[in-house]
Amino acid sequence: MSELCRLGAGEIAARVASGEVSAAEVLESCYGRIVETEPKISAYLDLLGGDARRRA
Repeated sequence: MSELCRLGAGEIAARVASGEVSAAEVLESCYGRIVETEPKISAYLDLLGGDARRRA
């Protein structure tokens, strides 16, 4: 997992706009972090990873 999930929204948007990273890369970073931490936190009722990947 990359550290993209730790960046602020403005920084992520700038990197996507510049082509440095793709929306799919951001998704995988953030989704990976959610999967890693969700068993401890239980913050989500449902994770729609497949739908998110199609949209990214």
